[in-house]
Amino acid sequence: MEVELSGARAVWFRMPATTQDPHRSTTGTDTMGVSFTGHRGAVVERPSGRRDRLEVRRNALFVTCGEPFDWVHVGEPYEGVEFEISDALTAEIAEATGIAPTATGGGGVLDPDPVFWAAAVRLRQHATGARLLGDLEGDDLVRGALMHVACERYGGRPPRRNARPLDGRRLGRIVEHVDAHLSERLSVSDLAETASISISHFHEAFRSATGLTPHEFVTARRVERARRLLAYGLTREQAARAVGYTAGHAFRRALSRYGG
Repeated sequence: MEVELSGARAVWFRMPATTQDPHRSTTGTDTMGVSFTGHRGAVVERPSGRRDRLEVRRNALFVTCGEPFDWVHVGEPYEGVEFEISDALTAEIAEATGIAPTATGGGGVLDPDPVFWAAAVRLRQHATGARLLGDLEGDDLVRGALMHVACERYGGRPPRRNARPLDGRRLGRIVEHVDAHLSERLSVSDLAETASISISHFHEAFRSATGLTPHEFVTARRVERARRLLAYGLTREQAARAVGYTAGHAFRRALSRYGG
């Protein structure tokens, strides 16, 4: 299952063993992911035709840069999550952490990383319908995981945590933008552009000003609008659609958590 995020595309997959080459699966360039399953002697094939044997630990983090590869022999069923990262997001993370965009150069299979694993688990919850991701939550998820890997694995420095809060004028523009697009998909980049602030500084400045993450803020605004619509006599289904939900569990949970 694919999930489009701001600056990345996430893919959750569950595949049968490839011992008899019944199929191939491809891991593209500029990808980070987690293998929930471990494999001894998995074989991948490069575009040049060269084949490499990999030892993959359960929950291992893997990174590719510049060269895709096909999984041509895996001895058991396998499952994982991949994040295909855009050049723009790579540059943004590099600028925010002070590393060169090519710092992850060699790639490869790395040791398990609990932060990136948690992001992959959250994406799997969404893909299986167990706990759906909000649009802004997905943006927060992928950026936070990539920032962590850049700092912990490639020598980056964490962004400063003392960002000045957004002023009232910028917050006012954000509120107007959010309220005008509650039924649509919103992204962190949308809100940062509305506030005329870089994405790398936006999240901390926003939370410093409001006490909420962008996802929490937008969810709360959606719930407030939905409560008013319900009070006006709209059905649950009508109110949910008007603020970008279906009338399912995610909507009921949001009403309970943010609306009482």
